[in-house]
Amino acid sequence: MKPVALSLVFISFFLFFPFFRIAQGATYTAISCSRVDVQSAIDTSMNGDIISIPAGTCSWSDPVSIVGKTITLQGAGSTPAGTVINYSGTNHSLIAIDPGTQRGSLTISGFRFVGGDPNYWGGMHIQFSGPDEWRGLRIHHNVFIGSQNNVIRGSTETEGLIDNNIFEGSSHSIQLDGRGSDDWNRPIAYGSAGFFFVENNTFNNDDTYGNTGWFAVDVTNGGRNVFRYNTLRNSFWENHDRCRSGLPSSRAFEIYNNNFTKDSVGHKAIDLSSGDGVIFQNNFSLSWNVPIGAYKGGDESCLLPPNEIPGALAPIYTWENTLNTGGSANTVFCTSSIELCSQMNFQEGEPMPSYSPYIYPHPLASSTPTFSPCSTLTPSSSLPGGYGSPFDLFLSNTPLVAAECTSSDIHTLKATIGIPGNQTRVSYTKGYWYNPGTSSWVEYTGACSGTQNGNWCQGPVTATVTHANIDTTSAQTPVTFVGMTCSVQNGAWKCGCRDTSCSSFLWQVQGAGR
Repeated sequence: MKPVALSLVFISFFLFFPFFRIAQGATYTAISCSRVDVQSAIDTSMNGDIISIPAGTCSWSDPVSIVGKTITLQGAGSTPAGTVINYSGTNHSLIAIDPGTQRGSLTISGFRFVGGDPNYWGGMHIQFSGPDEWRGLRIHHNVFIGSQNNVIRGSTETEGLIDNNIFEGSSHSIQLDGRGSDDWNRPIAYGSAGFFFVENNTFNNDDTYGNTGWFAVDVTNGGRNVFRYNTLRNSFWENHDRCRSGLPSSRAFEIYNNNFTKDSVGHKAIDLSSGDGVIFQNNFSLSWNVPIGAYKGGDESCLLPPNEIPGALAPIYTWENTLNTGGSANTVFCTSSIELCSQMNFQEGEPMPSYSPYIYPHPLASSTPTFSPCSTLTPSSSLPGGYGSPFDLFLSNTPLVAAECTSSDIHTLKATIGIPGNQTRVSYTKGYWYNPGTSSWVEYTGACSGTQNGNWCQGPVTATVTHANIDTTSAQTPVTFVGMTCSVQNGAWKCGCRDTSCSSFLWQVQGAGR
């Protein structure tokens, strides 16, 4: 099976001269910050659009919903003079996110969220879900001032990023729910993108929740979390086991480069109930009685399976943790029974072998992911039958159809059709990638870097394609995609050449994988 017939493509090619430019993308500005106006702007948007919310103070008694699409929701700033959203009513979130099967970038930033329902545990300000290994969600540069219960709740399977926010007041902050038992069945690659990241946030809570403090992050029902470079006051990090939650225990964690303080005497700054991972280079004030603690309790039935006991399946490594007085804080204090504590494996003062942290800052915190070449076909490769070469056969095998991949998302590829900076060649803005999950070709549309008319671009075309069935981890089983370029040779147009005779115009094929 091949992509669409090229006869239709070339009919359009010879119709569209001279060229004109077509704008890419759209930005919508809501009429006001009212829930109705914001929802109306969201409903009008398409994937990749930006929804700008003006400054003002508004109260929302129902959620704004982002469903089946991936967009940017941008407030006018998180100060009192910016976009302030007050919680009104009960039993709802202010923003509910569910992109369905969409896997593009979705960001929420520039808001000041205030208040909440003290009896609602679903995420008073933001609730999110999304596809497994999505890696496109980012919540950043907001202020959250809650009311007792968690202000954000969402799924760790999205493997997104919450960064550069401020959490204030008397409220729990972030509750993360995992994949359940599936998190215990899947392999773990520490130091990889396969976690939900919380980094560079300030948790500046009131000292109003006794010696435990408010939780900054609570991980339950499986779940994998990287918690790094955060500043905490009167709050702590914890995970939940089956005994306390009734759900599968939290699975894995990486906790490092955080600063924990408390105004009054606190119990535990890091409270481990299950799983394994690394804890290093954190600093704790002396007001915490137990900087790092582990606990497993309950009756015998909820202690099963036994590998959910902290450090039972694999060791927990702690190193270079300090007290603010300069002393060491690598010891993990077990507050369970002697029998249970004996089953926990803590490697205190020892780094995890062969471990290195994931890229910092997280790639989602950059304006664009970092891509690098990952084309699998070379000038000497054998071409599959019926396809043109991805190289310029008239110009020293210069790449014409090239792939780039990013380590931050194995489900994304970047295709470049044409020669960057060269506008003497014409490129088709549409192409296809092969979906092995459905055994079919899927159309993509790229952006023209030149002059465009219809579906043709005088210059190169770039397209970033994200899908769950794209997997760029293997050069042996690459993602196959096609594009089309044309140039004048000896006074005649030559397109999609397989050889220098160019007797047939063909889709030009390339693969993407590492």
